[in-house]
Amino acid sequence: EADTAPSASAAPDSSASTSPLADTEPHVSPLSETPPTPTAAGLVALNAPNASTAAHTPDANGWVTCGTLRIKGGTYGTDFIYYPDMFQYPKEDGTVANYGFAGYNGVVKSDLILVLSEKALSFKNAEGTNTTDGRAPDAAMTSIFIAPGNHADLTLAGVNINTTPNSNGSSNIPINIMTNVYDAASGTWAKSSEEVRNRTSLHLTLADGTANYLAVNEINMPAIRCGEGSDLTIDDAERNVDASGNPVTPVGAVINRDTTLASGKKLKAGEPHTTLDSANPGSLEVWGGQQCAAIGGANEEDGGTMTFNGGTITSHAWTGNQWLETGAAIGGGTWGRGTDGALTFNSGTLNAVGNYHTSGIGSGCGAKYNFTYDYTIAPDH
Repeated sequence: EADTAPSASAAPDSSASTSPLADTEPHVSPLSETPPTPTAAGLVALNAPNASTAAHTPDANGWVTCGTLRIKGGTYGTDFIYYPDMFQYPKEDGTVANYGFAGYNGVVKSDLILVLSEKALSFKNAEGTNTTDGRAPDAAMTSIFIAPGNHADLTLAGVNINTTPNSNGSSNIPINIMTNVYDAASGTWAKSSEEVRNRTSLHLTLADGTANYLAVNEINMPAIRCGEGSDLTIDDAERNVDASGNPVTPVGAVINRDTTLASGKKLKAGEPHTTLDSANPGSLEVWGGQQCAAIGGANEEDGGTMTFNGGTITSHAWTGNQWLETGAAIGGGTWGRGTDGALTFNSGTLNAVGNYHTSGIGSGCGAKYNFTYDYTIAPDH
């Protein structure tokens, strides 16, 4: 039986109204008398006309193809929805913008999967795409977005995404942890990470023995966006939690108590932190865009709270030059601080490559506190 997507086919509610008031930008809808809200439910309602109309039925092995990626786990239309061409985002002033890079021919093409639940999902490239060469022009082009306020649990099991603009001008953030800027209870927009009541989070697992790549070179587009108000954890397949689900965190680079991991692996106090690692950890190599971090904040955005528990990770800040600012390999975008909380490195192997005027790990080029104006949280970036 084919999976259905009731939320994708339903008509948008009244909050998605776009009554013409005023706007001149070609990729921004007119001001709305009843502006939609950037919640998970609000985005699904607003983008109902933009959702894929295909059935997205799992194949014999349980994989569902969406664009140039395949997903296993969950149910299409409930746990994730595919938007092949357009994805719109409401702004605080009531306008609705098309999300993505405004291409050289004026096209804003999104091509993204919106993750809506905590259901564990695995991703790999679709048939016919390049899976072995990072930044290859024939890699997957489909992005992965974590809906605001969601706490996603994703595994990369052979993903190679390159969203560098192609001939149709499309480009987007390969993995975007969307900041939960709107508080539905009070009807207010967060102006700092301290005002975000329910931080969007992503636990990203690198499947054993797999090589994964994320690349983009456009302005304001990290390879993995985790900006202020959001949380990211990257781990290998040996998850750093005990049998009761409690985090296992090394102290002084050693295991501080006898414990048994969720996988059944037994650890002894005093053993090195590397005992937390998988025997065959997956790898991840990323290349960030201009004026943003490779992993972390977008342009003029602090990095979020990020934890690295395992895997072999190489992160490249945009190559840039002495005339153009860039963000950190891990941390803040241009004029962004490294984190709004903490950057924690518990285990794994990490190589963070900075560039002109920026750090490998930490802040981007420039320092936010040197300025009298406040960038606040970019809605959404």
